[in-house]
Amino acid sequence: MTALKKYYDPIIIILATFSVSLVILDSLALIDLTLSPVREIDILILLLFTTDYIYRLFQSDQKGHFFKNNIMDLIAIIPFHSVFAVFRMARLFRIARLTRLSRTMRMFRLTRVVGLIGKATKHIRKFFNTNGFAYMVYASGTVLLLGATVYSIAENVNFIDSLWWAFVTSTTVGYGDISPVSAVGRITAMVLMLTGIGMFGALTSTITSFFIISEDENEDTQHAEIKELNQKIGQLLVKIENLEAKSK
Repeated sequence: MTALKKYYDPIIIILATFSVSLVILDSLALIDLTLSPVREIDILILLLFTTDYIYRLFQSDQKGHFFKNNIMDLIAIIPFHSVFAVFRMARLFRIARLTRLSRTMRMFRLTRVVGLIGKATKHIRKFFNTNGFAYMVYASGTVLLLGATVYSIAENVNFIDSLWWAFVTSTTVGYGDISPVSAVGRITAMVLMLTGIGMFGALTSTITSFFIISEDENEDTQHAEIKELNQKIGQLLVKIENLEAKSK
């Protein structure tokens, strides 16, 4: 159980992202969520999210507060496609597919996407708050844009090509299709390379810290539960001693 809690956030992020991809592909008519095997995969993810929601709901001491803070999680587990599958089985969808039912289905698809994105965002935010990683991302993005702007002016290259060059340079890949010639361009390249190295170092450190913090939180929770149990046992022993004293 501890190992599962340790990887809980990454698993939720991956499943939510994958589920969003399925809904978007279905909306673009590239796949059909009512057909196998995509249907079974979608149902499995839905069941996992539903189980997760119900478990956390029962574990919460304040049900109302939990409900208010997990609206997106609730929206993400509403089986919209199952509802419309019933309409299709009843052949009602064919009658109304050019009217309100068709528009409602598209709206529900969008609603589910919003719910899934909201669910994933909550866990992604937790990751970005580790080690101040969000600030590193903002700083790197700013340097990337500034570097692209400076390169565009110094090398007389359009901004889109400059942005592409800045990105591949910061990742230290450097395809070589665009190379700086001026001194300013080369200095910009060095700054971007150092920024990219720092960014990947921060990413590695954040991933490590994220799992360590999750493990520490689990240990703190276990210690708190053990402490609470010991207190209850102590109270029970006192009550037993009082009862024995009264019986004498």
